[in-house]
Amino acid sequence: MLTSIFSSAAAAAAALAALCGAPALAQLADSEVENFARLPLVQAAAISPDGQRIATIASDGSIERVVVVAPIGGGDPVVMRVGNENALGLDWLSNDHIAVTYRDRHRVFGQTADIFWTVLLRADGTGGMTELNNLSQARRGRNVSIASRLANDPNAILLSVAQPRGATGMAARRGQGAAVYLERALHRYDLERNTSSRVDTGTEHTVGWIIDEDGQPAFRQDIIRQNQAIDLLEARGRGWNRIYRTRYEQERFGRRSYRNYADLGPVQGMSPDRQFLYFSAPRDRNRTTVSRFNVGSQQVEYHVVEDSVFDVSGIIRDWRNNHVIGVSWQADRRRVIYFDEEFAGIQAELEEIFPDSNVAITSYDLNFERIVIRVDGGGETGSFYLIDLAEGSLSLIAPAYPGITPNMIGETRWIEYEARDGMTIYAYLTLPPGQSDASGLPLVVMPHGGPEARDTYGFDMWADFLAYRGYAVLRPQFRGSTGMGRDYVEAGYRRWGREMQDDVSDGVLHLIDTGIVASDRVCIFGWSYGGYAALAGATLTPELYRCAIAGAPVSDLIAMIEYESRPGREAALEYWRTNIGDWSGASPNITREEVEAVSPAYQAANVQAPILLIHPTEDIIVPPEQTELMAAALERHGKPHEVLMIENDGHNLLRVNTRVETLQAMDRFLRTHNPPD
Repeated sequence: MLTSIFSSAAAAAAALAALCGAPALAQLADSEVENFARLPLVQAAAISPDGQRIATIASDGSIERVVVVAPIGGGDPVVMRVGNENALGLDWLSNDHIAVTYRDRHRVFGQTADIFWTVLLRADGTGGMTELNNLSQARRGRNVSIASRLANDPNAILLSVAQPRGATGMAARRGQGAAVYLERALHRYDLERNTSSRVDTGTEHTVGWIIDEDGQPAFRQDIIRQNQAIDLLEARGRGWNRIYRTRYEQERFGRRSYRNYADLGPVQGMSPDRQFLYFSAPRDRNRTTVSRFNVGSQQVEYHVVEDSVFDVSGIIRDWRNNHVIGVSWQADRRRVIYFDEEFAGIQAELEEIFPDSNVAITSYDLNFERIVIRVDGGGETGSFYLIDLAEGSLSLIAPAYPGITPNMIGETRWIEYEARDGMTIYAYLTLPPGQSDASGLPLVVMPHGGPEARDTYGFDMWADFLAYRGYAVLRPQFRGSTGMGRDYVEAGYRRWGREMQDDVSDGVLHLIDTGIVASDRVCIFGWSYGGYAALAGATLTPELYRCAIAGAPVSDLIAMIEYESRPGREAALEYWRTNIGDWSGASPNITREEVEAVSPAYQAANVQAPILLIHPTEDIIVPPEQTELMAAALERHGKPHEVLMIENDGHNLLRVNTRVETLQAMDRFLRTHNPPD
């Protein structure tokens, strides 16, 4: 049995502050608002393969990030600056090398998309930062990614590299100079010598390899688009033998997009005995499940792990040998099934220690003696802990939010209710701290953004701040949300302001009927699509709400489609046409009048409650013009409203000062128009 050895949050914050060179972190934030608004003190943590050092991505509360490498037994830490909020995660590649993963939005082939890239660092802080695409063997390559760490070759990794080769294809037809196709190859890269050697060469159809415990490619997967075929190949001597072929069906989606369906999805790993290859794919084109390919019988065994409500797709691999050891997914909480008995035993014990939290094993050493876990929800805010199995200890590495203690976090429940058309809708209900049995509470209903997204269990800056200030917070997973199958998503298509909004309203009515909230104490708040839903609530069902707060909202659906019709926005335009509707194409599926009927800027005359509009000035997802259009409409009709334009930040509010400004404005507005006491 593990024994808990918890460090105090203040001591951990002070220690990490000293490592980061940011003494201000040693104290709690200056205000309650800043405690919630700050970025996580520690965003990621991982232990070295020898179990002697912990690396973290840390923040001084601003957008700047540092990697801190600290010896577990004591000693001077190494601190390396790694840029801004784009740094997402890190992992050890060897005892001397660390990989940091970044994400940002770029234009690729005329489209705006999330781009991920990796930078290599030496753990001793020397040598600077090297982007993966700039390694010696990849200078002419594209889409360089880490295929595998090598436990038996500690100073090397395997890289998957797509390199231009040949002179054929679309580029030639377009007359764009010397045409090429991308041939994918597998390289062994020496981290110390900065040299590489080719391990295997695929084709222009190759999408990836499955690496065995000896660091050798065991299986390969190819997708041949010309005849819509998927091939699975097994290594035989120096060559490859095709052991399975299937064909995928292509379904038109929107004006220009397609979706592929096949009985074999992208293979992500193999069982320890090499008998099974695991992948995720939809059941009946709806909910995602985990299936496996039986190498011996050469048959697909479907849906070996599935959930009756939720998508299941998180295949877990052991970094030491690439074996599949389990599956995780987001249900009402994070759920995990480990096939490996040792991992399953540790997980079960951790869930006993943290019964109300999500607990995830995120990193462990080569000998599986020291383990890093992340704990979120149930009073935890995403803190990292270190398990030492030899000592039987569990100790805090660092809290994510030093200024937030468990007694500042209210209970979060998963609830179900029936929409007016009979559909089952799911939601999270967060209650004010210490008021789990209260009734007649004031409510803030908080529809999420997206709308193709979902909320998850765990700390949420918005919901937990509002609950701390005395409000019950309802986060409905209205139709159109992800995580519960394709049918649930598509039930929201072209239903903006209609059934999607009814799902939000019906959640409010459910809480009123149960007595948890008072019917005359309800406000609505949302960001992005949630901002649209807040304005839709204020304009389409004005009798429900005492006030509304709309952050980065879409207010005029016609103008939003026009904004996305600019050159280079084809993918975004396709998304909006699918979700809102297409009234201008050759085959319209909605009329312009129907869209105007659910556009808040067109329905401003219906408003009865005061509205707070908030918009970052550098938002490129939803342009600030959308808030300006709504403000002008409210002004024309003499409706009470306020406008707060947030300077020097974008759609997702990544700066602490802008988050503080936003939360303070919301808090003041709510206390004026829907006081919790």
